[in-house]
Amino acid sequence: MRLGRLRWGEIFAGVAGLALAASLFLVDWYEQTVGVRLPGAGPDQAVGQATDRLSGWEALTILRWLLLAAALASLALFVLQATQRSAALPAVASVTVTWLGLLSSVLVLYRIVNPPGNDQVTVKAGAWLGLLTALMVLVGGWWSMRDEGPGLGGDEERPPIPVLRVDALPDAAPAPGRAGGPAGSVPPPGR
Repeated sequence: MRLGRLRWGEIFAGVAGLALAASLFLVDWYEQTVGVRLPGAGPDQAVGQATDRLSGWEALTILRWLLLAAALASLALFVLQATQRSAALPAVASVTVTWLGLLSSVLVLYRIVNPPGNDQVTVKAGAWLGLLTALMVLVGGWWSMRDEGPGLGGDEERPPIPVLRVDALPDAAPAPGRAGGPAGSVPPPGR
C-alpha cells in the first residue's frame, strides 16, 4: 500500500464512507411514538405512550443496503487508489462511488420528507447527518473522477507518461516526381 498515490478525492471519499457507515449504525435517525398496553387489554385500550428511537439501519429496509454499499464502495476507492499500479480499477470505482452517492442522497432526502412507517414517526438529526454524509460520498467520488493529477506524496514508481511533440518531428520530404520534388531523377517503377 502506497499512501503517496492517494489524491484529495479518494481521501475525502474514504472519510465520507466511514462517516456514512457510522451515521447509519450509531446515530438515531427517527423517533417513533407507540402506544403501551397492559397484557389482556383490548386493542383500543392503550395505557400510555412510549418513544422508540431507531437508527438508520433499524428503520430503513432496502435503503440501508444501498447506504452500506455506498460506504463500502467509498472505502474500496480509497484502498484501490493506494494499492493498484493501474488507474483502471480506481477510475471505475470513482464512477461507481459517484453514482451510489447520488442515488443514496436522493433516496435519503426522500426518506426525510416521507419517513418510513406511520405518521407517528419524527425525523431526528441522524437522518440529516445521513444525508450530509451521502452527499459527501457523492462529492468524493466526483472529485476523484475529476482529479487527473499525481498523488499527494508523488509516486516515484510510476513511469512518466511519454509525450509526442509535433514540433520535434523531422520535416517530411516530398515524394520524388511530385510537385516540389526533383522531377525525372528517379525512373518510374517497372522500367
